[in-house]
Amino acid sequence: MYYQAGISTVFKRYNTTVVVAFIVIILIALSVASLRYFNQIAQHKQQSLDELKQEAKQLNNMLEQSVQAVVGIQEFAEYILKHPNEINIPMPS
Repeated sequence: MYYQAGISTVFKRYNTTVVVAFIVIILIALSVASLRYFNQIAQHKQQSLDELKQEAKQLNNMLEQSVQAVVGIQEFAEYILKHPNEINIPMPS
């Protein structure tokens, strides 16, 4: 009887150890997966931010060119209004 009780105690300890080890392994795996997930999210956000900055620079350059074009047209229009006789533009017929 004592022999059976000793074996039962050993198996209980073994089962407890296996369950604890399994839980620890699962917790480690979940921690690593969460860490990788959040690192991927951070990288994606940084990449999106860099792309957005690049697009903003391109739009800013286009806006500056458009402003320069409008200023040029405005200066030309003012020049024509001040000096109408200098430019002989035939009227369309």
